[in-house]
Amino acid sequence: IILTQTAANTWEGRFIVSGLNATQPTWSMGLKTIVDENAWELGANEVITVSQSDDAKSVVIYPYYQTTKGQQTTIKNFYSPQLNNSRDVWLYIPPAMVENTLRYEKNVLIMQDGQNLAPLWNVPTTLDDLISSSKMQSVFIIGPYNTGGNRINEYTYCVDPSYGGGEGELYLDFMEQTLVPAIKAQYQILTAKENLGTLGSSLGGLISCYAGVTRPHVYSKLGCMSSSFWWDYRNFSKWVVPKLTKEHVQTQTYYLDSGDSGDSDDGRPDTSQVASQFVQAGFELGSNFYWYLQRGGEHNEFYWSKRFHH
Repeated sequence: IILTQTAANTWEGRFIVSGLNATQPTWSMGLKTIVDENAWELGANEVITVSQSDDAKSVVIYPYYQTTKGQQTTIKNFYSPQLNNSRDVWLYIPPAMVENTLRYEKNVLIMQDGQNLAPLWNVPTTLDDLISSSKMQSVFIIGPYNTGGNRINEYTYCVDPSYGGGEGELYLDFMEQTLVPAIKAQYQILTAKENLGTLGSSLGGLISCYAGVTRPHVYSKLGCMSSSFWWDYRNFSKWVVPKLTKEHVQTQTYYLDSGDSGDSDDGRPDTSQVASQFVQAGFELGSNFYWYLQRGGEHNEFYWSKRFHH
């Protein structure tokens, strides 16, 4: 497709799609832009999809070309009215947004324990490499720090007789109603369900998985690493997973993992049970459900950082 400049910083190309019918109701094309026949856009392909019902469809894309590193910044003392406390919030701005300030980022991921993401998980370097080498789509990361002594309360949705907890609903309200809207007001990100995911490890994995099951209108992608499914006598397996419906299966994607070593085998038996329940509920391995076992993996930041790229 030859592009024609139509305005400042704007080029346009048109193409015709034919042959769509009831048997083939949609058509998708992946593309990259190239300048002067020698400078290809970096990153994953842009994807355009049209359906049988479209007489015409306009899609705006924001390509980028040379930048291979994203940027990091931290918002200090971000206040939560739901929890009446404050925390820092770490942000990763992907290379595409660094280079092209007109770009809207369509993939947004909230990652729990934000204070660990850069120094321990090496998230920026991992994402820079994957994004610039076209191995994954661009993504904007929102990393709220945990609040130290209140972490157990915020990352659990019910009370465990031995550990307490149970303020998880307030924490999820904070993310949904306060944190994400504030970041969206400052940065050009899209936060509808199809654009938004959340991921965490240990108790952070538990609250992330819980958010997906109980708030399917908010999140489409969930990452649950070494999740503490043992909490409150396996409450998640007994009372949360049975709430899965066709809506979850049709509109969400889950990633679960664990190691198999150290204390309690890093929760491998509980993760295995929950994974089996998701498959029984209609999720398909390798399609909208992913389950990874790290041989020798233990329950700590070192091993989570080693498999975060999955």
